[in-house]
Amino acid sequence: MNTGIAVTNLAAAARPRTLRNIVGQQSAVTILKACVSTGRVPSQLLLAGGSGVGKTTLARAFCAAVFCTNPIDGDGCDECDECHDVAAGTHPDVIEVDAASHGGIDQIRDLADKAHFAPFRADRKIYIVDEAHGLSTSGAQAFLKLLEEPPAHTVWILATTDKDKLPAAIQGRCLSLPILAPGRADKLANLGRIAAAHGYTIDAGVLELVVDSADTTLGVRGTVTRLETILPLVATGATNDVIAEALAAADPTHIRTYLNSVTRPDASAAVTVLDTITARAAAPVAFTQIIASTRTQLAAAAADADTAAVSTWLTIWTTLERYPRTVAGLYCATSELLHDRAHADNPAPAGEHPRGQQFTAEAKKPGGAPTPPQPSQSFTVRAQPGDAQPSRRAPTPEAAAHDSRRQRVPILADTLNKIAAINSRAAALGRRCRVTHHGGTSTVHCPAGTDPVLAAALAGILTDITGVTVTASTS
Repeated sequence: MNTGIAVTNLAAAARPRTLRNIVGQQSAVTILKACVSTGRVPSQLLLAGGSGVGKTTLARAFCAAVFCTNPIDGDGCDECDECHDVAAGTHPDVIEVDAASHGGIDQIRDLADKAHFAPFRADRKIYIVDEAHGLSTSGAQAFLKLLEEPPAHTVWILATTDKDKLPAAIQGRCLSLPILAPGRADKLANLGRIAAAHGYTIDAGVLELVVDSADTTLGVRGTVTRLETILPLVATGATNDVIAEALAAADPTHIRTYLNSVTRPDASAAVTVLDTITARAAAPVAFTQIIASTRTQLAAAAADADTAAVSTWLTIWTTLERYPRTVAGLYCATSELLHDRAHADNPAPAGEHPRGQQFTAEAKKPGGAPTPPQPSQSFTVRAQPGDAQPSRRAPTPEAAAHDSRRQRVPILADTLNKIAAINSRAAALGRRCRVTHHGGTSTVHCPAGTDPVLAAALAGILTDITGVTVTASTS
């Protein structure tokens, strides 16, 4: 293992230089190689896809293939001067333009004037217009005129993360290639190639942790940046636990335990492991890991043709994706998942919707004695005098954070009703709890002898879901 290499920008150093090394874009690569092999290079090309998926890298590799003096099956050889100059960004006939900062009408007119000049050393000039959606309205009109009557020796490659912002007339004049987000297997293979190229031997489990903890919106570049974070630790022989901590990532075992708890469902176990996860890992990273693991389970269930499992994991995935990647979002998603799984295993009677059921645990008999709570019952919170009556529908977490004092206790009551429906242990505790609100502080009062961990977990869930700071009391 080489421990003497200092990489200042791994994403730039590891950027693929040929079409064959592009990550996860087999369809686009096949089309572009065919264009080069047949000599039918399109004069206008549109590459549309998310951030970090390889649009500009693909455009540069295509330029190298077009100019290469020793092409290999429509791809660049990566050995000739033409390929080296394109990769280094010094080829005189490859011009990159940032439309986000140079998309005004004056800049586009200047670009059009210069485009008529003959190529310096090749038979054509290729313009890569990055962030093409950043063209101003007048700039887009001027650019459209350029595409309608382009100089014969020019090729225009537009790269954009927001294709819909481009005028339809511009889109209609381009060969459009959608650039998709590479899959997990492609990202893992790419990281393995990069690590090996730089002399590092990295455990497969660590590479999986890097991929699963990377922000999916940053594509391939995001995973490479995460890899760069841990290379100094790998070089010094750090353990996997130290590397996970450096990535602010959760232990994969905890992720699996959490998902198992949600699918059973077991609210107590889910909350306990979720507390462990959020105490160690950054919420966005842990959220990303959970979603990645969910998608892995979904793919496995689909491969096994397990319809029930596919339905379960698909529901979990889509539910998680609807919540913000924060601690509050994790607890909100967990509450909904546990609630839905509980009612999936115990469906409501015909004509009744589980979310619409409301019960009162302390309904009193005519004589004044409280009616003992039944197993099927949930509970209500004893509101203080003057508090608003509980509503039958809990507001969103964002709305709850801004509710007035008179609305807060009913929100907690409704949330506790949901938690009580999750499993018998939470329900048994919830039916004996009450919430008070004094001087801006909300407290959930649990019976004496209640497990402090369970009480704290209950208070934590209420705080994160509703936006109301809730403390636990077992006195």
